Amino acid sequence: MSLPLYEGAEKPMGKCPADAHAGLWFQRFFDRYEGDAWNIPKAEGKTAWIDAVAQRKHGNRDALKAALQRQESLLAALGGCSRDFRSDWRFVTGLGLSHPVENGFLWHHTLSVPYLPGSAVKGLVRAWIAQWAGGLDEDARKQRLLDWFGSDDSGDSKRFRAGGFIFFDALPLEPVHLVRDVMTPHAGKWYEKGGAISDPQQEPESVPADWHDPIPIPFLVADRPKLRFAIAPRDPARKAELEEVRQALIDALDWLGAGAKTATGYGHMCPLAEDAPSLTPQKKVWQQAKVTYSPGGGRITAQHGKQQAAGEMNHLREVLGPAVLDKLKKRKGKGFQATVVVEEKGNMILLQDIQLETEGQS
Repeated sequence: MSLPLYEGAEKPMGKCPADAHAGLWFQRFFDRYEGDAWNIPKAEGKTAWIDAVAQRKHGNRDALKAALQRQESLLAALGGCSRDFRSDWRFVTGLGLSHPVENGFLWHHTLSVPYLPGSAVKGLVRAWIAQWAGGLDEDARKQRLLDWFGSDDSGDSKRFRAGGFIFFDALPLEPVHLVRDVMTPHAGKWYEKGGAISDPQQEPESVPADWHDPIPIPFLVADRPKLRFAIAPRDPARKAELEEVRQALIDALDWLGAGAKTATGYGHMCPLAEDAPSLTPQKKVWQQAKVTYSPGGGRITAQHGKQQAAGEMNHLREVLGPAVLDKLKKRKGKGFQATVVVEEKGNMILLQDIQLETEGQS
């Protein structure tokens, strides 16, 4: 068979190279065809290709850490929160994506790991609120859907708007171990034809029954991955509801599951106990810190010895008192001394509040 590649590359590719992007390899370099008709050996070809990336971990630990730190920085600026979860069993997403092995797999474009897009996280939480969450009457449920997600079940697009919360991509905390799984459907023609069968006796191969042979279809899954889910309020006024949204996420992951094949136990997740410290960052008070406001970028910094904390005026405006806001404007670019409250989150120090020093110290 002739492959649409350079002449020197027309040879079996074997295993995915250790330093390659496994997602690009899996999605674009399938080479298990036989003959010039581009046929795929039903079991062997698909299984061999999946095994080229299975039974090993994927993702660079340092790249994942850097991506999570960037996400945490954005969360901190928006006043959001994150929570780490571990899948109870297996997790798979992107099964519906087109692929020669019949079942696709969703890879992160730059990190080469499976992940759950923010749109899927939003849809999961929305499904929980729409169908399962208790304690809300019909009117309250519709209003919550509109407030949190930007749309309700009315179908009136004129009412739709941007939702009150931003749902981030759920990224792995560490390299992910992938394995090959298999599904065995045995009533495919029934699913294809179903009610179109006029006489079951004349079409026994199309009737669901125990005499059909199962058809093994291999597919790629992640084995007990750990993922970080993150949510932030789009409007600071919604921050008071953030804990409710986070609890809805916990319930949805526990009862509904994320990704594909959740009805058979895939994608159900529980929070990691060791995640608690990141949910309650440590706060400190700095006495006589030098506070500087740069109106051009809307950035406020506080210097305390060799340490520096930073915050955005847009997010601190509602916290700071009128006297502090007035002094920031009067002393813009020059700086003044104040007592500040800061919050340590990961490798960042975030400015939370400013309290003016007594006269003579500022």
